[in-house]
Amino acid sequence: MYTTDIDRVPDASCDKAVSLGGWHHMVDQIGITESALRKLKKNGCFCVGDFSDNSSIQRYFDEVVDRITVTGHQALFASRSRLVNIGRFAHASRTDVEECEVAFKFDSEADIGEFFQKVFALDQSPTETFADIKQYFVIKEIEGRLAVMIPYVYAKFTK
Repeated sequence: MYTTDIDRVPDASCDKAVSLGGWHHMVDQIGITESALRKLKKNGCFCVGDFSDNSSIQRYFDEVVDRITVTGHQALFASRSRLVNIGRFAHASRTDVEECEVAFKFDSEADIGEFFQKVFALDQSPTETFADIKQYFVIKEIEGRLAVMIPYVYAKFTK
């Protein structure tokens, strides 16, 4: 089942729940975790994956995206200690956290600029966007493609 209305999901009815890429927009991260855990069966897991706090992407959002989008971009970014504490406050029986870099792969610099410009609805050209991306992120060549390395943190909260 895929839903955004957690109230429609019966308590203790799911094996897994996932939040990927939008966690930093959730103001009540403890309450959301408590709700997700309530919907899980015994030993079920709620997995969260999102951008890391105190990282290149957090600085890019705060310094670039926030000033050149209509809506701005204010966020509560995830960190190892924040996620461990959320698990504790939400009464997870176990919280596992892993930090890593995720490679977003592209065929060209133009593709990088266009992707980030469109995904974040930036009020600038793809060329200007790529210039910003180069300032904030490590870009590697992996298997003949350009890879923008994005710092992520993942948490698995077990009921």
